[in-house]
Amino acid sequence: ELLAVAAVGGGRAQIVAIDVAAPDRLAATYDVPAVGPHGLALDPTTNSLLCACDDKKLVRLDATTGEVSATVPLSGAPDVAFLNVARRHLYVASGDPGALDVVDVDAMKLLQTVPTEKDAYTLAFDATRNKVYAFMPQTHRVAVFVDGPSPGLAFGASSSAR
Repeated sequence: ELLAVAAVGGGRAQIVAIDVAAPDRLAATYDVPAVGPHGLALDPTTNSLLCACDDKKLVRLDATTGEVSATVPLSGAPDVAFLNVARRHLYVASGDPGALDVVDVDAMKLLQTVPTEKDAYTLAFDATRNKVYAFMPQTHRVAVFVDGPSPGLAFGASSSAR
């Protein structure tokens, strides 16, 4: 079993795989053909690594070989990414411009860009309810989006954290 983390070292953007049975040694390193690998998700269905990068790209790599199979443009430099395995959607937060990108990971296609607010980098995902929570620091609110049976997200509710 491997644990993968995005890293930048020596001027190279890489994903580093660590064997959980021997965490003091690197199992593999995979070059990422984009600047600033940041958000990372493992798709267990396809054994793929989904890496959101600062140069506004999502890169899909084979988790065993590191071979790049697809890239998708994103709306901004990402911070966090969550995979909804059931819906086959990846949610990527970008604080600038302030958006939540929804990517179909099977088609590797951007389905939707939902406005949040500037600097809204932080997400949470509830896989049981198919809800995505975007924490919006400028207005001290949480936006709740529901990923329903029709493609994309619908705005659910917003609540104040005050």
